[in-house]
Amino acid sequence: MDAASFEQVLQERIKVNRKAEHPGGGVLTIERSQSKITVTSEGPQITPAL
Repeated sequence: MDAASFEQVLQERIKVNRKAEHPGGGVLTIERSQSKITVTSEGPQITPAL
């Protein structure tokens, strides 16, 4: 499996807020450069109640 195909699988399968679709730039970013794929997510920090 090449990197482009694997990136497409990640975009289709990773769920954010229980939804598989996450249109451009939201809380999930998948970047590919040569043979390296980077998945970055951003969201609210959850702190435990004391």
